[in-house]
Amino acid sequence: MTPCVTAITEQLRGRFDCIVFHATGTGGRAMEKLADSAFLYGVIDVTTTEVCDHLLGGVPARIGSARLRALDMVNFCAINTVPAQYAGRNSSATTRR
Repeated sequence: MTPCVTAITEQLRGRFDCIVFHATGTGGRAMEKLADSAFLYGVIDVTTTEVCDHLLGGVPARIGSARLRALDMVNFCAINTVPAQYAGRNSSATTRR
């Protein structure tokens, strides 16, 4: 994601002061608070992993519930933490022995 965010920031730098927030829970919440304050002209949310986690029960990021509604990935811890309703989906998880 860093090359993507860097490219977007470079393209917009001449017209806007760009602020980058890391998708770590704290960064997402800071972005949301700033957006709610009306000090931002716009938001480009490139790394939507916090929203996926919020919507699908992954590692909790405590984001605002109105951020986004439809995404295609979610993070879980170990394979045994994946809820049954997602068991048949593609996964990059591996089982530790």
